[in-house]
Amino acid sequence: MMAEYWMPEYMPAFECKMGACRCCCCEGWDITVSLKEYYQLLSLPCSPYLRKRLDGAFHLSAVPSPEHYAQITPRFDGNCPLRLRDGRCGLQVECGEESLSAICRTYPRSFRYRGETFEAACANSCEQTLEMLLNIRAPLTFVKAILDRPALADDLRPQGQKNDKAVRLLSLQTLQNRKEPLERRLRRLGRVVAAFEQTGALALDNGELPAVPQEIPWILSIQHDLVSLMESMDSKRREEAPSIERALGLNADETVGEKAAAAYRAAGERLDSALPEQEIWMEQILVNHVFFEGFPYSDRQEDLHHAYMALCGTYALLRVLARGCETKQSFVDRMARAFRMIEHSRFDWNAAVVL
Repeated sequence: MMAEYWMPEYMPAFECKMGACRCCCCEGWDITVSLKEYYQLLSLPCSPYLRKRLDGAFHLSAVPSPEHYAQITPRFDGNCPLRLRDGRCGLQVECGEESLSAICRTYPRSFRYRGETFEAACANSCEQTLEMLLNIRAPLTFVKAILDRPALADDLRPQGQKNDKAVRLLSLQTLQNRKEPLERRLRRLGRVVAAFEQTGALALDNGELPAVPQEIPWILSIQHDLVSLMESMDSKRREEAPSIERALGLNADETVGEKAAAAYRAAGERLDSALPEQEIWMEQILVNHVFFEGFPYSDRQEDLHHAYMALCGTYALLRVLARGCETKQSFVDRMARAFRMIEHSRFDWNAAVVL
């Protein structure tokens, strides 16, 4: 289907790394196929080697539907049974891209119609997406391009709301105002969203922001709660808490006292020293996430305040996960792992309750 798409500037140049990925973006979440795709794969002409793997690659969804009929059954190590040793997809290698299900063919790319325009973006759970974002120094820009791609079922389902594009552009503009630290921009975004939700006003927030006391015991407690929530929603992320404890030099329950305060400040100083560009990186990641999700709207149909608090919960988790990262690669890997959990669970919406 030929259409003009609005997309982040990196999108036209995006290419999957395939076997070169350190950690495949399909790892760690439930990938579904439609009823039609399921039977197409079961009857697909292929080699005996691939047929053996295809026949054992799926199980029926707990509540099968025509759109989500079956799920891929991961191997013991969490990887797709169709992946080859070199990391590539065995199905694509042997039978071509057209043999893949819609999700496998397009992910991490997302194509949607949001009331006014078609949009395309890549998920932050893909390390290639993050690497491209982190190589962009200036604020992320958005471009229009004609794309030819197969139409998905949800392409023509209106997802926009009244003044959808205007409030989303205002949200992006607020987050990209580098005259202030990112934390202050995020606070201003909350006021922008609140004003729009209450009165329909669409304007940048330039008012005074009240000082926020740096209550380190409260910050550490919230961070501990967010990491615990992450672990409860994804058992594969249980290696993160010990890593964070090592980075801080604290046990999870050490949230008060001068030792905790000193350790927290020292960890922040180490991060700033090791990765001086991490503020820009975090901005690019948040901006891409906001565009990808359609913030402040979403498929979950929550109110705008809850959507804003969910974004704050995501940002708070990313900040604590960044501590202990000493290289650009380790930063990318940890952020990608986090988004594989965030994008395929209700973490952000539950995090809003924690905050």
